[in-house]
Amino acid sequence: MGGKGKFVVIEGTPKTPTNRERVRGYKRAFGEFPGIQVLGSEVGNYQQPDAKRAMEKLMKEHPEIAPCCQPMTACLLARLRRSRKQTARPPL
Repeated sequence: MGGKGKFVVIEGTPKTPTNRERVRGYKRAFGEFPGIQVLGSEVGNYQQPDAKRAMEKLMKEHPEIAPCCQPMTACLLARLRRSRKQTARPPL
């Protein structure tokens, strides 16, 4: 990524300590790279349906986005499942 890009952040549950610390960390890390622009942030509540809706909204608002930071394990697992389905080999 070369220290530049346009990102969105899907947060967890507002006001929880884990979300608060993660967002603080993202802001600090992104602030170290002037070429990184955070276009928006939405709440995903650490739930797949909420995170999906949040990402769909952000993609409509910002079609130019690069990869997003998503701390939600459920979202990551969903992406992995999709990836596995796409690369699954047919039975012999």
